[in-house]
Amino acid sequence: MLAQAMRSNTTLKQLQLEHQQQTLKGAEVLCAVLPVQDLTGSSATATIDLSTAGELSNKNSITAAGALMSHNQSVTSLRLSRTKIGDEAGSILSILGDQCKSGSLATLDLSEIGLSDRGARKLFDAMMTGQYSVLTQLVLSQNSLKDFKANGLIELLRAEECSLTALDVSDNPLNGAMVLRSLKFNASLTYLNVCGTELDEAGVRDFGNMLLQQGAMCPIKSLSCDHLK
Repeated sequence: MLAQAMRSNTTLKQLQLEHQQQTLKGAEVLCAVLPVQDLTGSSATATIDLSTAGELSNKNSITAAGALMSHNQSVTSLRLSRTKIGDEAGSILSILGDQCKSGSLATLDLSEIGLSDRGARKLFDAMMTGQYSVLTQLVLSQNSLKDFKANGLIELLRAEECSLTALDVSDNPLNGAMVLRSLKFNASLTYLNVCGTELDEAGVRDFGNMLLQQGAMCPIKSLSCDHLK
């Protein structure tokens, strides 16, 4: 309610949120500082970087950020890297709401947030509904994505509803060769980063041969992988 009430505020620069987290050493107070004018759109900032805002691991914190952004018409890119959101990121699209449906938010950076297959599954399932077509660039590097059956990444890339044009899954313990093979059925992706994944030269060669096959629909223009550096 507080975040919603502050959407029309043009003077407050920061909103500090605190919550307690139980650790082996006892209760620890975690703090996040949100740039109010950037989030509400009053500053007309196109790129909002929350990577230094502190920990948004508490659902109330990320929900507050989403509420502040709900009427923002200028933001095109949101960076949540290193905010320790973890698997709460699985609900990020519903929290951001219309920003990724009919708004302006095209790029979402969820790198290095502690995302696992469980949270990724919820995120990819939401994207496969076709409701978030405004979101075209997704960064998921330096997380813990591993099992395609569990996280649903291959299903997303093969789905007709996939609207992604750029995807970064670098430095995840997943099979990069399988990601490349799934692009045979993808009609949207033009950039892919699979550096630091399980991918050998044979996998890259097979991908090249696949692109040459008749009927291949993959529009990929740029590929980043360890064997092309």
